[in-house]
Amino acid sequence: MLESRPKGIIGIDLAGKAENPTGWALMKNRTVKTILLYKDGEILRKTIENEPILIAIDAPFSLPERGLLRKAYREMTKGGTRFCRPVFPQ
Repeated sequence: MLESRPKGIIGIDLAGKAENPTGWALMKNRTVKTILLYKDGEILRKTIENEPILIAIDAPFSLPERGLLRKAYREMTKGGTRFCRPVFPQ
């Protein structure tokens, strides 16, 4: 009998520069595995080999209009959610 492999969810936090690491996380069976990847091929290979049911990518297209935080981050803070501040390349 063939068993179906449980599918996972992948989160990717793309680096602002190619030389900086991209954060990659896999959540499967209530376990989370995180790694840092540097090259596009590594990111694609690791993602494809895990056959996720969902991929969430954090890759903003622009800087905030004012300050260092986007509106979404400010709203999360008001609601009590803690997060890591984004670091923008100089």
